Amino acid sequence: MAFIAATGQFEILPRHHQIDARRASSCASALQSGSLLPAAARGDADASKWPCARTSAVHSVGNGKSMPPTCPSFELVLDDWARCPSRRLAEKTSANRHKTAGFNSEDGLDCRVATWSICQMERKTLLEILGPFPERCPLDPVTLDETDCGRFVRRQVEYAVEPSERIKAFLLIPKGATEPTPAVLCHHQHAGQFHLGKSEVVGLAGDREQAFGVELAELGYVVIAPDALGFEDRNWSWPTGKAEYFEMASRLVEGKTMLAKVLHDISVAVDFVQTLPEVNSSRIGFIGHSYGGRMAIWAPAVDERFRASVSNCGCVNYKNSLVREAGIQMEFCVPGILRLGDIEDVVRLVAPRAICIQATTEDKWSRGAEAIFEYARTAFPEGALELGRWPGGHVFTKEMRKAAYDFLARHLAGY
Repeated sequence: MAFIAATGQFEILPRHHQIDARRASSCASALQSGSLLPAAARGDADASKWPCARTSAVHSVGNGKSMPPTCPSFELVLDDWARCPSRRLAEKTSANRHKTAGFNSEDGLDCRVATWSICQMERKTLLEILGPFPERCPLDPVTLDETDCGRFVRRQVEYAVEPSERIKAFLLIPKGATEPTPAVLCHHQHAGQFHLGKSEVVGLAGDREQAFGVELAELGYVVIAPDALGFEDRNWSWPTGKAEYFEMASRLVEGKTMLAKVLHDISVAVDFVQTLPEVNSSRIGFIGHSYGGRMAIWAPAVDERFRASVSNCGCVNYKNSLVREAGIQMEFCVPGILRLGDIEDVVRLVAPRAICIQATTEDKWSRGAEAIFEYARTAFPEGALELGRWPGGHVFTKEMRKAAYDFLARHLAGY
């Protein structure tokens, strides 16, 4: 296992991250001339209209090679420019300098690279592409039952997530706390097991290795564990998993996404725990494995109340999912998302808050973890972004959980 912490400083990257010096030199020349920069980067009067405008220099990366700082690959930079919301405006602005929209340099090389940071994703544009979120409503919470579990009390609660929908969740309250404590939202995995959800993370069913909610409660955290849409109490199609497909498809034809609904429900869970007298509302964390690990990236990127998050075996981006043996989970089917960015861009939106990405060597859902880390690291203050690499497959072992809990402890302390 190895851990890497982001320092915000440039370092020499592996050879597979380096690019052709001739191509980089050509692009650097175009960058220096200002011909590839959007209006805001050149100081034009309409700069406020540009969503992405900061620039950065091309850095030397050893052996005479050059590339934009900490970008995973030259191809990624080109793709970022191609999908950047600013591209059409930039092409129009540069029309007098270039006869085509390809921005070819004098030697025939494609110079759209310009700068990796021109195309940084913004939270506003991400929310727009996710489509409309459900309507907020009063929580109207009730406690359905309560069980003494020794070091903590387990409550089954119910609250409204929409005017016409109420959901159940487990709430774990540690005993003996003398002041409000941090709370952690524990998101269950997928595994094609639609009969499981909140019950697995609190140790009532399924894999004991997934009962991290219990372990966190025993460490003194208040834990909230709801079912995601289509799982356990919210799988209206049991014994099949057809609910997941229906919930995705029915939203897509209406110009909505299932991901917006899932993120909405997570934010409502935060609304609920922040009403509890046992919770310090400024110290909210998130943890998840697999499906939960993906949501551990998305949730803090959208909801800034999450102060720290741990994503375990769930960081694979869209590009690395476009193969049949991986694929894209239904919850993450967002039309046009790759024209805006990818998971590495979503990770950057978590900054300056803390996130730990844990990945394993033999897990297809962990592919590209190092490249994501390198791409995102400059957005974070020192120590706020960590990458943990572990041997093995799609697992959340005791050692991995211990590292996750240590990360949460470091970043949920204080206040």
